[in-house]
Amino acid sequence: MNIYNIVFTDYTGSSMDLTLLQQANWLQTAKVSYALYERKNLWHIRLCFIDANNAYRIICRYINDSYYTKQKAEVYAANFLRAALKGNYNTTNTSSININYN
Repeated sequence: MNIYNIVFTDYTGSSMDLTLLQQANWLQTAKVSYALYERKNLWHIRLCFIDANNAYRIICRYINDSYYTKQKAEVYAANFLRAALKGNYNTTNTSSININYN
C-alpha cells in the first residue's frame, strides 16, 4: 500500500467506535486467576480475568511459553499474575473460583 493512496474524509466517529474501550472498563476491577495444564509433557499457563459484578464475563489468555516442570510453571504463573495485578489496586487474586448462578 502506498502512503499517498490514503483517502481522508471528514467523517467523525460515533460512540459505537469506542464500545471496545467502554466494555473493557470492567477489567480494572476484575479478579485474576491462573491455571496450569499439561500438554505433551510440557506445562502451560492460562490467565483468567473474571468480572466481579458479572460472573458470566470471563476473558482467558493463554501464555505462549511452555515449561518442563510444574514448579517452574507455578513460579512464572505467579510472576504473570503479579504483573496483571500491578497498578490495579482493586483487583484481587482468587485461587479457586466459586460462582453462584442463582
